[in-house]
Amino acid sequence: MCQECFKSAKEESQQAEQEFERTEKNYLQGFAGAVAGGIIASIPWIILSYFGWFAAILGFAIGKASLKGYTMLGCKLGKATRWIILGVTAFCIVFSEIVTHTIAVMVVYEIPFSMDIIFFVLTTPEIIINMGRNVFLGWIMGFLGILPLFRDIKQEIDSVVVKVEQG
Repeated sequence: MCQECFKSAKEESQQAEQEFERTEKNYLQGFAGAVAGGIIASIPWIILSYFGWFAAILGFAIGKASLKGYTMLGCKLGKATRWIILGVTAFCIVFSEIVTHTIAVMVVYEIPFSMDIIFFVLTTPEIIINMGRNVFLGWIMGFLGILPLFRDIKQEIDSVVVKVEQG
């Protein structure tokens, strides 16, 4: 590539990158959508886990639903998107386990919901050990579920911004 062509291509690339950076990504709105998607995807986890089934595989679905919720609100993918999805997925997996155990305590002891039950769930060593195993496996499955999404997000960002190098 001649020097002039390289300079022109480099300027176009830098201009595209600056335009991409200036584009409004709506991260806050995307975060809300990701949380909504993750919580909706937590429902099957809660049901299966409550009835004693192995639910950690649904961490995969929670990760995918978080991204779907993010994009359904019309938010654009950006560099922070992958971290939003990762954080929301991790949170929703923990949320699912806490809700499952809270419901189980309410049913076993036949008591109505109160914040004391959540405190009991979070301070009882046996419950925490049980939740810890499920959360850990759920995080692994969730990470495996969103790993390809990370690659897709990176490819989409890279397709907008073309890097030009002189060879």
